[in-house]
Amino acid sequence: MPGDKTQHFVAFCVFVLPVSLLMPARIWLIFVIAVLYGGLIEIIQPYVNRYGELGDFWANTGGAVIGVVISRIILARLKRKRAVTEKE
Repeated sequence: MPGDKTQHFVAFCVFVLPVSLLMPARIWLIFVIAVLYGGLIEIIQPYVNRYGELGDFWANTGGAVIGVVISRIILARLKRKRAVTEKE
């Protein structure tokens, strides 16, 4: 079973990636919202009998970063492919 930080990382990557692909013009807004959401979750946890961890926040943020990077790579490749197809 993956570690706690890995689960946070993957969850935020999976959270950010499809939304970034669907709304590429708002990719940085999506990233900022994901980071704020991850931070808010960690801040609220002590009030609901859980422990907020800075490590979880960084794992969330790392997942959001990778989600954005992967979406940018996919969008760039699709754009390049369309440009090649249009030239033919």
